[in-house]
Amino acid sequence: MRGRKSHPGCRRSWDLIVPVHLGSSQVCLLFYDRSAGEIEVYEVNQAGELHRARLPGCRHTWHSISPLRVGGYQYLIFYDNHHGHGEIYRLTEHGHLEAKGSDHGWRKTWTQIVNPNHDLVLFYDAGAGEGYFGTITPDDRLANAHLHSGWRRCWHTIRILQ
Repeated sequence: MRGRKSHPGCRRSWDLIVPVHLGSSQVCLLFYDRSAGEIEVYEVNQAGELHRARLPGCRHTWHSISPLRVGGYQYLIFYDNHHGHGEIYRLTEHGHLEAKGSDHGWRKTWTQIVNPNHDLVLFYDAGAGEGYFGTITPDDRLANAHLHSGWRRCWHTIRILQ
């Protein structure tokens, strides 16, 4: 396999790289460096060129960053499992993050956060064998939660098939 463009000299300290689809062909890559507390968002064009937006001053404790497509908008849920904290951001068409909500009191045991369809967010807790479904409201809050018990505890990855 041959890529369209090589980008040598990338830093080696990225903890998470999250692909985010903004439109039919527009893709961004979000890079998170936990130790530096930095996020960089790169818009990738058809030629494989990267255009960067840097977001310094971010938490050093994000465990996961999950992309969600809800109501025609692209969101990111940042989850800190150590502190039981989550934040919701909307990603603009130009790769900028707009803070939409911050919430304390989340479980510290969510193992996965996925977007099964354009309306739902699934939080999965493998240790408890539970799934928690919620939605993002028009005012960009997480709401309408429904807890489901008795799930298998051995799921390591939940993939959404389209």
